Amino acid sequence: MKMKMLIPRLYWGLMHLYPAALRAEFAREMQAVFETAWTQANQRGDALAFCARELGSLLWEAGRTHWVITLNPTGPIEQARAITRMASLLLSLFYLKVTLGGTETTMLLLNGILLAGVLAAWRWERQGVIVMLISALLAGFLLAFSLTHIPGYPALLWLAMIPAVLYPLPFVLFGGMLTVLSRVSAARQMA
Repeated sequence: MKMKMLIPRLYWGLMHLYPAALRAEFAREMQAVFETAWTQANQRGDALAFCARELGSLLWEAGRTHWVITLNPTGPIEQARAITRMASLLLSLFYLKVTLGGTETTMLLLNGILLAGVLAAWRWERQGVIVMLISALLAGFLLAFSLTHIPGYPALLWLAMIPAVLYPLPFVLFGGMLTVLSRVSAARQMA
């Protein structure tokens, strides 16, 4: 698939990070504006810079929108859910930012897996939490595997388990918190 078609589809998919009510009201207009600007950026030849700026802005604004919703008095469960989502997104973006400057492709892959899990948990909370937990466990497994294949590490195999457990631990905790919040919210709706 050509990049000219892929980027607007990616933008449309990432718009699902916005709250449903906002998305229902503004999604078509935002998509139309993005596609027009994308076409103009391609004509000017600065498509890569435009793509990075706009997709980064979308992620930032979706997170900010959830944060604003958190400040509204919608209830403690919704506030806890929004805070957990924001914290998980900020942590995964921090992990990604730290590894973008390096040359270690394994760490970039791990952080990409963690970010995919976080985004899945934002979009489809119940199923997404499972994806988030699996991605965190997969990241820990891949980290342990990559560290045990470094010369000199086989003698200290148990040391490789420390970063392998600690690195994805926040995402396991975020997944657990979202699971509990989802169950409490479902129980309250049934009552």
